Amino acid sequence: MTAQLWDKVANQVNFNLEIDVQRFCQLVKPDARILDFGCGYGRITKQLKQLGYPEVLGGDPSAAMIKRGLSLYPDIDLIQLPQLPLPFADETFDVVLSCAVLTCMPSEMAQKAAILELKRVLKPGGLFHLSEFCAPMTKRFTSGLGTPMCYHTPMSCRSCWKTLSTWRMKSRPVELWPAIRLNAIEPLPENRSRL
Repeated sequence: MTAQLWDKVANQVNFNLEIDVQRFCQLVKPDARILDFGCGYGRITKQLKQLGYPEVLGGDPSAAMIKRGLSLYPDIDLIQLPQLPLPFADETFDVVLSCAVLTCMPSEMAQKAAILELKRVLKPGGLFHLSEFCAPMTKRFTSGLGTPMCYHTPMSCRSCWKTLSTWRMKSRPVELWPAIRLNAIEPLPENRSRL
């Protein structure tokens, strides 16, 4: 994510990727600590707060996105996260959301660094929600607003998901909840308990 490019378009862009609210509410207890990583202007952060999750924090590298979000939604917690590592202790969050963040990170090295850092701040047995736009072939392009983008293949997202699903933290697996746009990736079994 090139923060300076996003700063330039912060007031022009409107995001539209959705989370499965019903499933989220089934899996996540109201007192869960949630990080909305790469939140942009905080649209999903606000949605989760409205759903009754008081411990949700949105973070984004773009100062202008955060400023816009605080102007639109003054009742939510948003912070600028200009670089890695994240300013949180290990195992801070019950849930980490990443919605279209990899799409905004054309560099595989940057993607891997972000995923490893999200792993670090996620509690054992926590839930990682990954939503991405997918295409039949990897597609790197520049958006109409001038930001570099990358649509990933379902296979590359599946590879990321499999890597994440093998994480072991204090002998407990990290729960994953992929929600990949265009092509579904193996869903979690329906009998998962709430966090």
